[in-house]
Amino acid sequence: MLPIIEMNILGNYLELRTYTLFMWIAIVDGVLLSIRALHKKGHRWINAGLFLISLSSSFVIGARILNYFVNQTAYKSGSISILTLKAVGFSFYGGIFSSIVFLLILWKMKKINLWEVTDAMILPFGISFAIMRMGCFLNGCCYGIATTCSLGIPLPVNVAEGLKQVGNSGFFGLIKLESMKVHPTQLYDCLLYTSPSPRDRT
Repeated sequence: MLPIIEMNILGNYLELRTYTLFMWIAIVDGVLLSIRALHKKGHRWINAGLFLISLSSSFVIGARILNYFVNQTAYKSGSISILTLKAVGFSFYGGIFSSIVFLLILWKMKKINLWEVTDAMILPFGISFAIMRMGCFLNGCCYGIATTCSLGIPLPVNVAEGLKQVGNSGFFGLIKLESMKVHPTQLYDCLLYTSPSPRDRT
C-alpha cells in the first residue's frame, strides 16, 4: 500500500495522495479516449466533448447521492460535506445508475444511437476503471475478506489500526493483525476489466 507519494524536487517537498492522483488520471484518460472513439463514429469533437462532460457530471452526482444514503453518519457528523470537491464520498454503483438514466433520457429526447455510443465507450471505461482500482489498491481504502491463500496481501495499516480501536470484532478478531492477509479485490477488478475477451483472442 502506498496511500501517499512523497517526493523531493529540487529541495521542494511534494506530497501526492495516490487515490486523488489515480482518480484524475482515470478521468482525463477516460474522457480523452471516449472523445476520440466517438469522433471515429462520426461525432464532432465539440459534441463528443460536451456529451462526455455531461455524462461525467451525471456520474458524479449519482455517486454522491448514493454515498449520502449509505453513509449518512459521516455526513451528519460533518466529516464529509455533500458539496465537497475532495475525492471522497462516492459510491460507484450510484454513478453507474445515474449515467444509465442520463443516456436513456438522451436516447428519448435527442434520438441518439444508444448502442453506438455505449459501444464506443466500452474500452475507455474499462481502462479508466482499472486505473481507478489501482488507486484504490494503493490507498488501501477497500479490501476483500481475510484469507490464508497465496494471493493474500498484508492488511492495510490504516485498516488494522481501525480494527484495533473497535476491539478486533467479528471474523478479523480470530487472526493476529500482524499476520493478517486479505484478498486484493482491486487487482482482481483490474484483471477482469483489462483481460481480452474470447472475441479479441481470435
